Amino acid sequence: MTDYIPASGDHAVEEAVVGVRFHESASDEAYEAAAKVAAELAVKHELPGRVQLDPLSLVMGRQSISAGYRPLEVSKPGHLFQRVSPAGAMEEELTLERAAVTYRTRNYKRWADVQARITGILIPAVDALEIGGPEKIAVIELRCVDRFISREGTPSLATFVRPDTVFVPPHLLDSTDFLHVHTGWFEGSSAEGRTLINLNVDVGEFEGTRRASVIQVLSKQSAEVGQFFAAHRTNAEAIVKTLDDLHKRDKDLLGGLLTEDVQKSINLFGEGARK
Repeated sequence: MTDYIPASGDHAVEEAVVGVRFHESASDEAYEAAAKVAAELAVKHELPGRVQLDPLSLVMGRQSISAGYRPLEVSKPGHLFQRVSPAGAMEEELTLERAAVTYRTRNYKRWADVQARITGILIPAVDALEIGGPEKIAVIELRCVDRFISREGTPSLATFVRPDTVFVPPHLLDSTDFLHVHTGWFEGSSAEGRTLINLNVDVGEFEGTRRASVIQVLSKQSAEVGQFFAAHRTNAEAIVKTLDDLHKRDKDLLGGLLTEDVQKSINLFGEGARK
């Protein structure tokens, strides 16, 4: 039995984010039309809160999807639509920018639920922004935060990460100290684009409880010279297929990081897997 268990009780995903960024920004007219559609989507999916975002909050903060090959521009403010719990915690958000659309949830249950939001919220907002606006997709991105807590005490890292993992230096496996390890690399680079993988592992303490978290950012980036999304008939097909592929890669990375016991605790590869 593992010393670390998923923080939620039935799975480890504390937050999941999916998003799309275009190569170019929409005009004011195209953006305002898309904002009306996003507002309608927000009503339909019970996201009553609406906030106009300061541009710097998108550049410096939590919501901005990676820029890919281009530097991230400080553009005009975007809009955020959200639902919060009675305690004030964010549950779901839709963010609309001039060149990007992002969906974020802290109500994760299964990947199938996120897939439903991709087709029901993210893609309609992307389609609305594309009408009269940008056409070429630059980035499709998946971000996940997986959180675990220790049953008791300060177990060694070896009870959380597998002994043969390539993501944590082996001399740290017996350590019971706090930890921060960050690694990133490109995969599948070609003239058409690349995939950027970022993996963060943190072990620390909060309110007297030892916690471990894994933050993954998987970003499919298209070069301007070759649209690898062109193999799909529509942007919707490209978004669905790419995010499903990134989700599978996310699971593979966790399989190469977590011990077998921790994997079983979240049913990572089992039948009806929650992750």
